[in-house]
Amino acid sequence: MARILFCFLGTNAYVHCSYKFNDVISAPVRYVQEALALHLCKEWTSDDRIVVLGTEDVGSRKGSVSRNWDTASFCKQDEETAVQVEHAPQGLKDRLNALSLRCKIEMLPIPDATESGDLWEVIRTISSHVGRADTVYFDITHSFRFLPMVVPSIISFLKRTKEMIPGGIYYGAFETLGDMNTIVQKPLEQRIAPVRDLMELYEMTEWGEAVQAILDNGDERLLQKIIREKQQPDGNSRAIRKISGYLKAIEKGVGNVGTALRLTDVKELKKIPGINIPALPSMDEMPQLYPLTELLEKIHSLLQRWHSDDIANGFEAATWCIEHQRMAQALTFTHEAAKGYFCKRFGWNPNTVDHREAVSYLLRIYSKELDRDKNPTAISGFSSRNPETEKWFKESAHNALQTLEGESIDFCKSFAVLGGWRNTVNHSKSGDRSRMMREFPELLGIYKDKYHKEFQIESCRV
Repeated sequence: MARILFCFLGTNAYVHCSYKFNDVISAPVRYVQEALALHLCKEWTSDDRIVVLGTEDVGSRKGSVSRNWDTASFCKQDEETAVQVEHAPQGLKDRLNALSLRCKIEMLPIPDATESGDLWEVIRTISSHVGRADTVYFDITHSFRFLPMVVPSIISFLKRTKEMIPGGIYYGAFETLGDMNTIVQKPLEQRIAPVRDLMELYEMTEWGEAVQAILDNGDERLLQKIIREKQQPDGNSRAIRKISGYLKAIEKGVGNVGTALRLTDVKELKKIPGINIPALPSMDEMPQLYPLTELLEKIHSLLQRWHSDDIANGFEAATWCIEHQRMAQALTFTHEAAKGYFCKRFGWNPNTVDHREAVSYLLRIYSKELDRDKNPTAISGFSSRNPETEKWFKESAHNALQTLEGESIDFCKSFAVLGGWRNTVNHSKSGDRSRMMREFPELLGIYKDKYHKEFQIESCRV
């Protein structure tokens, strides 16, 4: 689990300047890698490495190894400054060795990315020098052609193949000082270029993947992991710290969603409306959070669709499952929510197992269109292992049946149909699946509308 700094070395003749890391300004250096090594690698050990990636000579074309590793390419206009700063012209190899760091320093030749296969060779070279769970930093200041665009992909690849921990993507913004003629005319003390850590841009892809995982699959784990990492003292950018309260609330909410959808447990969804989710800062206040807030708005919408009512949430969870092609879960959620709906309609307790299980028997009685006043045997035919439950049913069934007066027989029969579909899917039984796929979404909509209207449930806000 070593620390590695990969630096791309270019072929240009570099000009001396200082580099600014937040509030720390380096001494004047020719190579940004000198300043970065002192800033980042001072406390590194012999287990850690600075790996410089450079190109070799190809024919008459000089590579960065010969131009800036072994020796130094001078910018003629900067020679006077160079004499002031250095006793002798030195390439990056000598400059890094002069820092007397404890970490290893090595050069790795890479192709100059002119052929189609060069890109994969660069990725292979970097990957072969990364061990499991290493922490890796990149300096892309002098990387050439399209390589800065490749680094985020390399990080994603190494995270998945080697559990690599990304440490930073650094860029020394030398060009902010002006064009070359302007820079060399400035006094050395005025040549201060900012160094940017571009990890936040890479992290947007991770946030995007995490948000998509919860939206597509109800899998909250990656999003929770990222949020928890951001709560660590060394994991927070200044912008992220500003919304830590919002992130904690989001983490709790998506935990409830994930648990509910994974375990088919609507009780977790009931907790979401009670979570106090603070408002996000406006883009005028924090423009750097724009991409993140766009993603989090999608999570916010997911959290807003749930109610403080278990049964309404059961139907809503079933709707989500249908939207995401999870038919088995959708049928389970719907069937269980329908039991709860009829229990409330009959005046029974939807949280009592015996009451829920009695629903199907009572609906069978009604669906047979029996003369219930003259046929008490239908009610007395109910059996349970618990004598108290049998007694309760015989006393309450008649009143429960009266609540169904005027209800369509087909609707009451649909409860048994739901149960049959649920068994067909969950137990791999034979059945008319094409009919089920056609009719189930519409039937879910009917149950959902009935419950919302009869018990005055406000529609979800999505």
